[in-house]
Amino acid sequence: MTDSLEESIVEIVAGLPRAEYNRRYLNDRYAAQKQLMFDYLGGVCIVCGTNDDLEIDHRDWCKKTKEAGRLWPLKRYGEMFAELDKCQLLCSEHHLQKSKSDWVEQNALKDFTHGTVYGWMKRKCDCGECQRAKRAWNRIRNAKRRDATRASGGGPRGEYRRPAKCGEVLMYRRGCRCTDCKGAAAKYERLRLAAKAATA
Repeated sequence: MTDSLEESIVEIVAGLPRAEYNRRYLNDRYAAQKQLMFDYLGGVCIVCGTNDDLEIDHRDWCKKTKEAGRLWPLKRYGEMFAELDKCQLLCSEHHLQKSKSDWVEQNALKDFTHGTVYGWMKRKCDCGECQRAKRAWNRIRNAKRRDATRASGGGPRGEYRRPAKCGEVLMYRRGCRCTDCKGAAAKYERLRLAAKAATA
């Protein structure tokens, strides 16, 4: 029986809760696994040489078959090292830069039209054209939801169901941005902050 195993048993016998023991064990195992992978890949960012905030990156995204960090069990170490052979270490800043260039390359290979629902929803494209299409789609969807709520007589409960007119905070909360509603909202906020300061 090894010393570390004896120490673990002593901790359990001494009354360490099982949940706390498991938490410590998994944290230590995660740290050891991470350090093993970083050491295997050289322990420093290949671009700037730092050893802070390191992340594992596949050199060629086309050859990525598995997430190396998910190959934890000992029986899968062979798979893990095979996958690590396709990888490199980068700091978070350089990993983000490479990921962006990989994303551009991947999108260039995908056959889809920018500015469509498919582009921003399924392909997760964040180009300006797709983001404008996303905002327009959200505006139309929200307008349909509001119209359906009004038509069904439904809507918020309590004071929010009551009619309101411009110059009330309630109208501001409902989306009105006229001068009167903005003034009412600003006045309400000033009074709220003053009351909060008075009770502090």
